[in-house]
Amino acid sequence: MKKILPVDITQLISELGMLIASGLSINKALEMVQYEQEKPAMHRLIVAFKSKADKGKSLADIWARYPQYFEPFLVEMLAQSDNKAVTLRHIAEYRDTIEQNEINLQQDLKFPRSYFMLLIITFVFISTIVFNYIIPVFNDTVSTYGTELPALTTFFISIAEFIGKEWSFILVSIFLIGGLLWWKWHIIKLYVPFWGRVYHQIALVRCLQTCTFMLSHHKSLPQALEAAEQISNNVMFAKLLKKSTQKIATGTGLSQALSPFFPKKVLHIITIGLPPNDMATLLTKLAHRYTLQFQKKSNLLMRVSSFMAFILLVGIIGTFIIAMYLPLFAMASIL
Repeated sequence: MKKILPVDITQLISELGMLIASGLSINKALEMVQYEQEKPAMHRLIVAFKSKADKGKSLADIWARYPQYFEPFLVEMLAQSDNKAVTLRHIAEYRDTIEQNEINLQQDLKFPRSYFMLLIITFVFISTIVFNYIIPVFNDTVSTYGTELPALTTFFISIAEFIGKEWSFILVSIFLIGGLLWWKWHIIKLYVPFWGRVYHQIALVRCLQTCTFMLSHHKSLPQALEAAEQISNNVMFAKLLKKSTQKIATGTGLSQALSPFFPKKVLHIITIGLPPNDMATLLTKLAHRYTLQFQKKSNLLMRVSSFMAFILLVGIIGTFIIAMYLPLFAMASIL
């Protein structure tokens, strides 16, 4: 069963905004979009919306019951709005900007991740063949000559013997560790060298876009930062934002509260006291600039990480080949 994606919610908000702008009530608008839904999960969600609307609940009250789809700051904005259609259109445009930018940035990371995973799979495949088939046969052949094996060769043979005895334990461990990494990857990736900084920059762009949206709707900077925390999909970045908003609430200066994770240019724009609309314009330009910087950085990261992974793979295979040839050189000198 297909799950509900952020793009599905954005499309729903956009359609509701257009229908309400044409003069339809919330109930009638929900009824119309309900019949146009092809995805079963979305159809059930809209049916639930329609049921609550028929009981007199406002659209903001309905959204508030589904925080997994609608962040609290969007619910509050809709509840306080006098023109629901315009607010829904603005929310849909904001979400669409966030999602498209996220898709583009993630797409830039797709190839280096795939290439790195391909190298890992290749290494595991080659290692499996080497340690299970080649080394045991090689060990049996060399042992018949009674030659003392070099330390490097003995090391590889010991690994092969361990794998042969404990293969079931190793297999289970690989599945467990792989499953844990897959489950917690959204957190682990933030602490991986080089990659963590890239994901931090993605979160920064998302934060700036959210602040721009809030400031352009006459919200205060603390409210904008709180909204950025709510919509952040970066756990570490969200925690930093939460700590910063708490510091600001207790009277800490903006520059000191935001310095751990905001670049100096952003801090300068925030602290010089510009009007909200001017600040929003500058933050929009910075978000675009950081997006371009990210694309350049991701390309460089792709080349560096791919080269390092390739060198590591070649180095391991080369070491193995040397370890296998050393006994042959020893036997040749005896003969």
